[in-house]
Amino acid sequence: MFAQGVVYTPSDNEWTDCHRRSNGGYDPLERLGKIRQLFYSPTKSLGMNPISVISQSLVQPAFSAFVENQRWVYNDARLQVPGASDVRAVRVRVDPTASSPFSVELITP
Repeated sequence: MFAQGVVYTPSDNEWTDCHRRSNGGYDPLERLGKIRQLFYSPTKSLGMNPISVISQSLVQPAFSAFVENQRWVYNDARLQVPGASDVRAVRVRVDPTASSPFSVELITP
């Protein structure tokens, strides 16, 4: 278990590829539903000391199923994790000893 708050952003590999026979032949929407059930709350992150999050499912009723689309604020820094077509990875570093303890490195395609 993580001591701090953890926000998990699933990629397509966690659920869309599971329909292949070699990956178990599962129903992708059933797998996504299970991920949502196990890992998401519309108001808090994972971890032993969760952080407050805002889920798209709460602020846009037309997207009530999308509890995994979350945003949060950390020391007035905001982070949005776009889809794979925009950014391949996001690294977030928190260093309380640095002059700017929160840094984000975007790794673009």
